[in-house]
Amino acid sequence: MAALANNCRRPCRPLRSITPRNGCCSSRTLSRKLLAQGWQYQQLIDQVREIHARRHLSDPTLSITHIGQQLGYADSSGFHRAFKKWTGLSPRAFRETLFAVR
Repeated sequence: MAALANNCRRPCRPLRSITPRNGCCSSRTLSRKLLAQGWQYQQLIDQVREIHARRHLSDPTLSITHIGQQLGYADSSGFHRAFKKWTGLSPRAFRETLFAVR
C-alpha cells in the first residue's frame, strides 16, 4: 500500500500498466494475491485517494478543483462524487466542518 500512496500524486493507472514495471509479478497474479487478502486494486486506490483528499482539504490554500486534479480525476465532478461516496459530505462541506469555529 505504501507504493500506491507514493504514486498517488500522479493519476492512478490501471493495474496491468504498473505491475510489469515494478517487477513484482504479472497483473493477474497481483490481482489473485490481493483478492486472497480480501482486497481489489480499485479499493486500494480509492482508500489512498480518500486519505490524500482529507489531508489536502485541511489545507485552505488548495482549491478543491486542484485537489481533484492532483488525485487523478479528470474533472471536479468526479472528485465530488467520489468524496461524497467516501464520507457522506461534499468536499466543501467537509472543509467547512474542519474549519468551523466551535
